[in-house]
This record gives sequence, C-alpha cells and structure tokens, in this order.
Amino acid sequence: MTRNQEKGFALLFSMMVLILLTVVVISSMKTTTTGERASGSYLDRTRAFQAAEQALVQGKALLMQNADQCLDGCAIGASKVASASPTQVAFSTLSAWTDTNKIVATLTGSQASSAAYVITQLSGNSLASPASGASRTDCRAYSIMGRGAGVGGGVVVLQTVVWLCPV
Repeated sequence: MTRNQEKGFALLFSMMVLILLTVVVISSMKTTTTGERASGSYLDRTRAFQAAEQALVQGKALLMQNADQCLDGCAIGASKVASASPTQVAFSTLSAWTDTNKIVATLTGSQASSAAYVITQLSGNSLASPASGASRTDCRAYSIMGRGAGVGGGVVVLQTVVWLCPV
C-alpha cells in the first residue's frame, strides 16, 4: 500500500475507539446511577421499618401502663388515655388503619422519618392465650399496628398482638 491509500485510516480508527469509549462510559454511569437509587431506596425502607418498630414498642408500653383498666376492655386514642371499652374488631388489618385513631410516636431527633401506632381491642376473649396455651376467658387481646414512613416515601406497617391477662 502506498502512503496515499492509508490517508484517513488513523482518523477512522480513532473515531471508532472514541465511540467505543463513549458507550462504555455511558453504560457505567447508568449502572452507578441505578445502584445509588437502589441503595437510597433500601435506606429509606430501613428507616421506615425502624420507625414502625419504635411505634410498636411505644404502643405496647402505653398499653402496659394502662393494663389494669384495659383488662376489662379499653380504647386508647391520640390523647393516650384509656377510656371505656371500644367497638371490638375481629382482627385488625391494614385497611382498618385510620389517621383519626393514630397516636404519633416519638422518634429520636436524628431520625429522618415519622411513625404512628393504633391500638385496637380484638374480639373473641376465648382465643388461645400464648401464656397458657389454653383458652382463657379473662384475657383481652389487643392489636398494635405501627406505621413508619421514610423521607423518600417508603412506608412499612408492622403489627403485633398483646394479651392482657390477670395474674
């Protein structure tokens, strides 16, 4: 080959290498962005989960503080004061959540999330108590639902059942 026939090959080769490098860089940027979004979503969900757990703990503590009154059945609303026996539900589900009955949980100042809980008396006092394994009609079952929300929109709802039985 003569020198005149090779003119432009270096330009064509460098353009192909430049295009290939551009594709590699754009692909790695997309991968990095997707990874950052996934880790941010995971962090937000973890914060919401921790807030919901704190709400459950605070709800259980409030129920235990009012245990003497709640052995006969009670309702605890936003005022955090136990009152007369509420309308009982068969089992509290997520669809039973209402913001009118919620109690706002207290979170640590550094926690970037919010939480609330709802305490509902469950019907059917002859349910099997986990303490004895046998049916007891003197026990009261309460559902505590904790709802935690992260700053990015992640929401976690946890539920536990607390039995109040006389000793």
